[in-house]
Amino acid sequence: MSTEELLKQGFTYHQQGQYAQAEEVYGQIVQQEPENTNVLCLLGMVARGQGKLEEAIAHYESAIALKPDFIEARFNLGNALSASERTEEAIACYQLLLELQPNHAGAYSNLGLLYHQQNQIAEAKQALEQAIAIDPNQVESFYNLGNLYKAEQECDRAIAYYQQALHLNPNFPQALLNLGNTLQQQEKVTGINVKRRQEAIAYYKRATEVNPNYTEAYYTLGHALIQQGHIAEAILAYQKGLKLDSEEPKAHTGLAFALLSLGFLEQGFSEYEWRWKTEEFTTGNLTQPSWNGEPLVGKTLMLYSEQGLGDMIQMIRYLPWVKEQGAKIILECRPPLKRLFATLPHLEQIVTREETLPPFDEQASLMSLPHLSKTSLNTIPAPLPFTLPDLPENLILPESTAKLKVGLAWQGNTEHPNNYLRSCLFSDLLPLFNCDNVCFHSLQKELSEGDRQQLQQTPIQVFNPNCDDFLDTAHIIRQLDLVITVDTAIAHLSATLGKPTWILLHFSCDWRWMFLRVDSPWYSTVRLFRQTQPGDWFTVMAQVQQALVSIQN
Repeated sequence: MSTEELLKQGFTYHQQGQYAQAEEVYGQIVQQEPENTNVLCLLGMVARGQGKLEEAIAHYESAIALKPDFIEARFNLGNALSASERTEEAIACYQLLLELQPNHAGAYSNLGLLYHQQNQIAEAKQALEQAIAIDPNQVESFYNLGNLYKAEQECDRAIAYYQQALHLNPNFPQALLNLGNTLQQQEKVTGINVKRRQEAIAYYKRATEVNPNYTEAYYTLGHALIQQGHIAEAILAYQKGLKLDSEEPKAHTGLAFALLSLGFLEQGFSEYEWRWKTEEFTTGNLTQPSWNGEPLVGKTLMLYSEQGLGDMIQMIRYLPWVKEQGAKIILECRPPLKRLFATLPHLEQIVTREETLPPFDEQASLMSLPHLSKTSLNTIPAPLPFTLPDLPENLILPESTAKLKVGLAWQGNTEHPNNYLRSCLFSDLLPLFNCDNVCFHSLQKELSEGDRQQLQQTPIQVFNPNCDDFLDTAHIIRQLDLVITVDTAIAHLSATLGKPTWILLHFSCDWRWMFLRVDSPWYSTVRLFRQTQPGDWFTVMAQVQQALVSIQN
């Protein structure tokens, strides 16, 4: 068979994806013509098609050694080196290619990706922009520029690049997903925008239509639907994602939040255990086995919290149940909670994260206790009563002739990813000060400069400077008639103390306050005031103001 016939046969195999057969035929040609650079390059391509990267690299290098200006072989070599994670060599390969052919858009595009991986952001942008200057149809370059600007929180520019990529290829699922993500991300800077949220949902849905096997698009769609209050639709999205990949932890945890918000606690907390397989959660340096809920007679259990202060206060109620399993309990907690939790009788020892841990046999997170105890709506334990010591004189509230003493908290942990949603401005609270016979007390320890200035112009008692931790805050709350707060640790502390607690909730609030309820199965003294539209604190404050007037009457 002639070289031409062999080449035709090999190319047919190659096009059909029959790489092993193509490799055999190309090999016959090279045996006859060892300096046939085109066939050496083809051998590299079919080797890579079979995942044999080192063989592919060797074939490309052989072709280049015979023909140093062989652009296609150099480009393919760069791609193979990149796939082999030989990043520096791949960069050098593309750079040399561009010296030979300065208008090679593909080389600039791939070079931009490698610079991004190396965190050489300026070089990455320059390379990608050069790629689209040479070839305005470089879809991947527009997409990758979008990714660069998204990572830098430059949402407007990222959106523009994703839109350009989608103009060139409307069926680009990753661009659809990331455009939706950027629209969601943008509201953290520009404020809540319902129209943008709806656009994001539309892009996620389009991504699942373009690629019905796109697991990430399904669970991201689920997150966005929950944010808009479409819980049932979100559950369907998570379930579709899990049909594609039953081991995807983000789909499981999203499904957990949806189920918990509807009151399906046992199933929801079971799903929530998948959080340990996400990058956000870790048991730290603990090497002891995780407790599975079995009896612990004669053993010591370390309890800890991987989440916030409010979560610890909410879940500390499970201590009696753990004690019933026969364990000696050591609690690891954050310093602001140590003195408060020391008032509980169930603990052998309390340590903070900064202290050396004592010996123990098994460990568990407080947030896993509802799952381990198989908690349902009807079996939620009551909050534990804290036995507070005598009220220190420096924490006694000033005398007031007002009928009601009301504590206010309006800002949560600024590091919480949803703080921009769940917190309000002090100015949002101003209508409450129109209520007569109410003495307001700030429970807000950290203040912005704007809040500080506004506080000076309103009839509110500032936060007691002698209040150092949650035990001190508990003493303050005990002296109040009512606490009005956004979803923060203050809400959990006040409700645990049995104080009437009005919680101001954003539209897509946390799972623990459930969906559309005005009360809470976790706390009997809680009343929930919910936004009816995303970002609408005005209506919430009007309802609270009316309720304040009603309880006085």
